[in-house]
Amino acid sequence: MWKRIAGTAVPLLVLAVVALDISQSRFYPESDIERARELSVQMARDGDLQQALQRLSDLSRVAPDNRAVWADYITVLVWARDYSRALSLSRKLPRSETPSYTLRALLDAALNSGDGARALLEFDELLRRDDYSVEQVQAD
Repeated sequence: MWKRIAGTAVPLLVLAVVALDISQSRFYPESDIERARELSVQMARDGDLQQALQRLSDLSRVAPDNRAVWADYITVLVWARDYSRALSLSRKLPRSETPSYTLRALLDAALNSGDGARALLEFDELLRRDDYSVEQVQAD
């Protein structure tokens, strides 16, 4: 009986180790990740926020170093009014490398969650950029 249990358990253990290795490796080409990210954002723009968030969450696990995935994930979280999660996940992106559209979303998240100090940080970073002026930030 022990031989039978061992004969079943060993292949299952090997399968689990292989699955873990695959899940933690770069398994998808960058072009596939980029396309999936774009489709997820379009899905969010079309109003399917929950499905888009699920896909972006999955992408963030598949490509944890992809800053575009994190930027879009954070932005869509703000669109879905999940301000605390968006602000929390913003640590994944260095502020100086965060796209302006994500900073603008984080500014909205900070304002809507009553975090004035955080809003000032986002506002200040936006004003440092060549592509933003006070009038643009106020108009947004």
